[in-house]
Amino acid sequence: MVQNTVQTLVDLAKDLSGLDATSNAKMIRLMNLATDSLSAIKLEAANRTNPDFSSHTDLARSTVTTSDTTLGVYGGDIGQDELMTFVGIEVLGQNGEYRKLEAIDQRDENYQSLQAQEGTPTHFDITGQVIRPLPVPNANQTYRLSYGRPHPRYSTDALNELTGLLPLEEEYVVMFTVDKLMVGSNDPSKASVRNDLERIAMRIEDMVGRRDQISSRRLTGNVTPAFRENAFRRV
Repeated sequence: MVQNTVQTLVDLAKDLSGLDATSNAKMIRLMNLATDSLSAIKLEAANRTNPDFSSHTDLARSTVTTSDTTLGVYGGDIGQDELMTFVGIEVLGQNGEYRKLEAIDQRDENYQSLQAQEGTPTHFDITGQVIRPLPVPNANQTYRLSYGRPHPRYSTDALNELTGLLPLEEEYVVMFTVDKLMVGSNDPSKASVRNDLERIAMRIEDMVGRRDQISSRRLTGNVTPAFRENAFRRV
């Protein structure tokens, strides 16, 4: 797969919008809004897998050792203001290997039983930004938290760098940028641009969902179609 440079996407967005005089600084600001929107789509669409972008060369993990009965979702290199999804938590065993904790909810049948026990955690409950390992830990435990992270932001100092995106994702960033550039204009092609943007967004959601092959089947209610999709979150 051959990736384009950031400058290539900047030039393409200018060409499609007809606004060639737009400064690179403004283009980068809009493209960063686009990658934020793209990240939200991918992070929301994945159920079990980690949709990290290829620009990240490290694993999206944070490790903490504590005897506390609760943990914070954020930690390590994951900032409080950073867009991310919490993927899972593991505990370090005596054999030196990490073991995944199973998610449990207060409505589950054995929740109260686990909450009344002490020992090495086997499950966890998460409420807001608080994680509760269960059974309640009675000694220091080392936990490893995994995340899905957004795409890094671009800058005008790195226009010749590769985008770090798949071709379809590059297309989304370009069309998102063109859509924002055309706000307030009388260009008759605005509707076509918005339709293309929505179409690409749905393809990306489908692509992420198909990659998420280990996801368990979830029950879905008979919801009116108008309420199944919130188009405003993308644009």
